[in-house]
Amino acid sequence: MTVLSYLKGSLIWLIILLTGTISTPVSAATHFLPKEKPPNQVAPQSDSTIWSDAAQGLMSFFSQGLNEAIVLFTGLFLIGTFAMVFSVLLRNGQWQKFATQTMAWSFLALLLIRLIPLLAITIHSWEDVNEYLLFGIKLIATGVFLIGLLAIEPIADLFRRGDQLIAHPKYRRWAKNALGIAILMILLSQGFMYFYLKV
Repeated sequence: MTVLSYLKGSLIWLIILLTGTISTPVSAATHFLPKEKPPNQVAPQSDSTIWSDAAQGLMSFFSQGLNEAIVLFTGLFLIGTFAMVFSVLLRNGQWQKFATQTMAWSFLALLLIRLIPLLAITIHSWEDVNEYLLFGIKLIATGVFLIGLLAIEPIADLFRRGDQLIAHPKYRRWAKNALGIAILMILLSQGFMYFYLKV
């Protein structure tokens, strides 16, 4: 709920209390009370209905809490975005640091809030957990391989061309370091996947 709705609700209650216009009849106020049953007629409930009612109540509580958390972290992300814009406009490093951290943590929290219920619904056994871990490891290894192949190798080539152009020793050293890192990333990602799949 927004602040405006809270203010509107409190304003209505304040008007009602100040004017003293609460004059509802007793019969209208008692329809919210539970109906009284004779002492001999107690409705039996089975364990399954009690547990299903409790589970439904818990699910509605969690779904409402989940929606509130999504709204909260989305608001934090927007605040971080506005702070980032103002930090760039006003050239304030402290605001930029705050905005970057706020945006990053709220984005990660939103991802986790969306991901955890999906995992809770889809995981039924330890084999499912193993499959998810294997998929995550394959995804990370593929990402490391692609970063080494497509990102660091062109950077090494750029430094190598800079060394050929002006014969600067720093460019030669940077080209060797970047090429070594690219080769190491490619070998480690493929070697890790090979040994993990053998186990």
